[in-house]
Amino acid sequence: MAEYSVIIPVYNEAETLRPLWERLEKVISGTGKDFEVIFVNDGSSDGSLAIIDEISVADPRVKYISFGANKGKSAVYSAAFQYASGNVIITIDADLQDHPEEIPALIEKLKEYDLVIGRKSGRLKNEPLKSIPSKFFNLLKRLIFGLVVHDSNCGLKAMKREVTENLRLYGDLYRFIAEMSCASGFKITEIPVAHSPRLHGKSKYGMSRFNTGLMDILTVRFLISFSTKPLHFFGGIALLLLLAGGGLEIYALAMKISGSDFRTHMAAIIIGIMLIIIGVQLLCVGLLGEMFVRFSQNPGKFRISRKKGFDD
Repeated sequence: MAEYSVIIPVYNEAETLRPLWERLEKVISGTGKDFEVIFVNDGSSDGSLAIIDEISVADPRVKYISFGANKGKSAVYSAAFQYASGNVIITIDADLQDHPEEIPALIEKLKEYDLVIGRKSGRLKNEPLKSIPSKFFNLLKRLIFGLVVHDSNCGLKAMKREVTENLRLYGDLYRFIAEMSCASGFKITEIPVAHSPRLHGKSKYGMSRFNTGLMDILTVRFLISFSTKPLHFFGGIALLLLLAGGGLEIYALAMKISGSDFRTHMAAIIIGIMLIIIGVQLLCVGLLGEMFVRFSQNPGKFRISRKKGFDD
C-alpha cells in the first residue's frame, strides 16, 4: 500500500502524457514518500493507453485503469477512488495546465485540512472564454452553498481518504466534490497554484456544460439537504398544496351553505381538487423516497475493460 495516490484522468492526451510523467516523477521521487500513480484512461482513441502502458512497464509505481468507452470524469474518479490505496489522494489533469510541482504544497497544507483545492493563477489570461463563465458559476456556487473557494472545480486537489469514501459521484457531480465534502463536515481550503495555457490537444469541456450547470447546482443542493430525508422536501410542498386545496373546497362549501350557487364557484372547486390530488401524489413520492433511501444499496461498480498493477 502506498502512502499517497496520484490520480490522473486521461482522455485523448497522448501528446502530454510523457512530459507530464517526467515532471511528476521528479516531484514524487524528490519527496522521499511512498507514491502510486493511477492513470485512468477514459476511452481514449489517440493512443493514450499505449503510452500509459509503456510508462507503467518502466516504473512499478505507475498503475492504470482503462474504460472501453468514454464515461466522464465522475466515473473516472469513482473507479480510481475504489482502487487507490493511499491515505492521501491527489488529483491532477493530464493536460499540463496544472503543474505537478504544486503537489508538495498541497500535501503540506493537508496537515491542517481535509481537502485542499488549487486556485488557478493567471487563468483569465490563459483561457478568457472559459474563465469568465467559470467565475460566474463559482460565484453562484458560493452564494448557494456558502463555501468560500474561488475555483472548487480545479482539477488539482489533495484530500484525505475519508473524503473520497464519503463521495457518491455520477453525471457531472465531480464538479461539486468540495461542496459535498463541506456538507459532510470536512475542513476545506484553497491555495494559489500556477496555471498554464493548453499547448496540445483541445479542451474536452465546451460552453455546453454551463447550460446544465444550474440544474447540477439544484441537484446537489437537493442531495445535500434532502437526500436522506426526501419526505421533508416533498412533504413540505404537499402540505402547502393540501392546505391551499382544502381551503378552496371549504370556501366553496361555505358559499354553498350561505345560499350561493355551486356553479358560481366552480373554478375554485376544480382548482381545489387538483391541488389536493397533486398534494397527495407528492406526499406519496416523498414516502416512496424514504423507502428508497432506507433500502437502497451502494451504486454499481463501473465496468473496466483493462487494468494493470492492482491486486484482484
